[in-house]
Amino acid sequence: MMPNKQIVPKKCLSEQKKKLIAEVFQVFDTNGDGQLTYVEFKSASKALGCPTKKADILKIIKSYQRTGIKENCIEFCDFYDVLSEKLMKKDPQESLNEAFNLFAGDKDYIDFDTLKTIAGVIGEDVSDSELADMIKEFDLDQDGKINREEFALIMKNNII
Repeated sequence: MMPNKQIVPKKCLSEQKKKLIAEVFQVFDTNGDGQLTYVEFKSASKALGCPTKKADILKIIKSYQRTGIKENCIEFCDFYDVLSEKLMKKDPQESLNEAFNLFAGDKDYIDFDTLKTIAGVIGEDVSDSELADMIKEFDLDQDGKINREEFALIMKNNII
């Protein structure tokens, strides 16, 4: 006989967010050694919308320190565990706003040049015509840019 407890499924990270964590790790692992230093960790967590205090970062890194890892560094699998937990706790609307701000910077839109820069940073080989097509496809008000609302629709529908 089954116990009379309600089973609550564990919240899972979307494939999109899993990929984003990996891409951000890759971008901030500046020497490509598969480990992030304190400074790289701080920048990467901020880029993912999870700014973390110095004392907390040092505590996290220390808790994952083991043989084969440089002192005051964290490997991808541990970084992934920490950041996926933080991302699962975040408010979805807040995450959307932070993601938009990460891409748009100090502008209220994402344009062709911004997409080109992002593609270069994450190592995606995308032609100029493909980037222009992306803007056209998602630019509902046809102003040549992706605004916050258009970005939210893209993300909510897992289009990218």
